[in-house]
Amino acid sequence: MMAEHGLAPTYYAPFARMEGGAVRPRDLREISPADNSGIRLVPQVIFKDIDELSALVDAVAAIGYRRVDLNLGCPFPPQVKAGRGAGALRAELLEAVADFIDSRADIDFSVKMRPGIREAGEWRALAPALRRMRLCALAVHPRTASQAYRGDVLGDVFGQMYDGLGRPLIYNGDVCTPGQWRDIMERYPALDGVMAGRGVLARPSLPVEIEQGGDWEPSERRVFWYRLMRGVAAEITARSCGRAQALSRLRPRLEYYDREAISRREIKALAKADDWSGAGIP
Repeated sequence: MMAEHGLAPTYYAPFARMEGGAVRPRDLREISPADNSGIRLVPQVIFKDIDELSALVDAVAAIGYRRVDLNLGCPFPPQVKAGRGAGALRAELLEAVADFIDSRADIDFSVKMRPGIREAGEWRALAPALRRMRLCALAVHPRTASQAYRGDVLGDVFGQMYDGLGRPLIYNGDVCTPGQWRDIMERYPALDGVMAGRGVLARPSLPVEIEQGGDWEPSERRVFWYRLMRGVAAEITARSCGRAQALSRLRPRLEYYDREAISRREIKALAKADDWSGAGIP
């Protein structure tokens, strides 16, 4: 699967979180090492305070992981309002997080963050705590939480953080084509890497295209997209309660698709279909 679909060196899992005072069991099931063998998976956690962070790290470590990613970037308003995700971008909390990281020598940590909640310059007040943290990676999505995923990325702000934090960064945000990836790598040659989320959801051939050093034709990307989506549907069906559950989990992903390769009509057909094996679908 990895060789066929391209080698993305690290996969970040959807975040695990607390619910009713405990770690959600389904989040831990999603990252079960038995179900994720053969890939380099990093669990991700979202938290509002050190108590939540400690409980989540303990739960993830208990199933065998020795690296945890701290989500300081989720812009979803209910999470931000609760002080989680980008809402955790508070200097006092980040100082406590740095101390917590020091206390857990058994775990490697990384961070994914925004430059601020409402203002792009908020990161400057957080820089001392970020520099203190023992991190193996720091990924920055250069939009504020209030922007969510709207508008242009703040390239100048990322450049300021790239120069001002004194540590290598990972670029995260609107990497949708091989050309965009090349432009970012040329502009920031000391990057630790590039993170692509929605870009790979829409164009899953992107890692392969980057590896191969060129852009595929839309027709090639279309064939790849269909083969992958049907394969994932079959895999989830085999591991879960059946096809209906598999498709219910995949339909929200149809929001992200390569508009040069897939038509809106095809997406609507998939959204209504109860079988993605290919019958009746282009």
